[in-house]
Amino acid sequence: MELKNRKKEKEKEISHKRKIGNATVGGPLAGLIDHSGNVITEKTFLGKWIILYFGFCHCPDICPDKMEMLSDAVTAINEMDDVPNLLPLFITVDPHRDTPEHIRKYLSDFHPDFIGLTGEDEQLKKILKAYHVYQSFGEPDEDNDYIVDHTVVLYLMDDDGKFSDYYGRSATLDEVVNGVRMKMDMALGRI
Repeated sequence: MELKNRKKEKEKEISHKRKIGNATVGGPLAGLIDHSGNVITEKTFLGKWIILYFGFCHCPDICPDKMEMLSDAVTAINEMDDVPNLLPLFITVDPHRDTPEHIRKYLSDFHPDFIGLTGEDEQLKKILKAYHVYQSFGEPDEDNDYIVDHTVVLYLMDDDGKFSDYYGRSATLDEVVNGVRMKMDMALGRI
């Protein structure tokens, strides 16, 4: 039964690769500031599997739902003894309002391992471009509140900092957990 499941997962992976091809996704996060005020370097996340989400702290519905699902996925993966731990990252698409302090408060509602990142506009624009993330600011209301329309995707990066997979807006918790598990198993030579 185990061999049959592995073959099925391998076929699914081949099909998925055909869909995404060899797109260049990702890049260094060096220079960003984490929610504790630390500057991120090229080596900060080296050796760690990370899953990152681009969002904003004032999001009324989609971001909190995705962050909750991501928290559940990280918990499930990190409870597995035979795969590496997964580190969740949140990168703001709204650096004007999302200060490190604000991000720290926002993340307190989610997985305790979450690291939130922000930076200067130009720096974030380069990172958004590297990850193919769309961002558009809505018109402010009378309270100067606004919505930021953005790409809703989870990005899985391997322990060498290379793009491994993505999970779109409609991905379920099981799809994310199984997908991450499969990518880790492949990296460990099990599939």
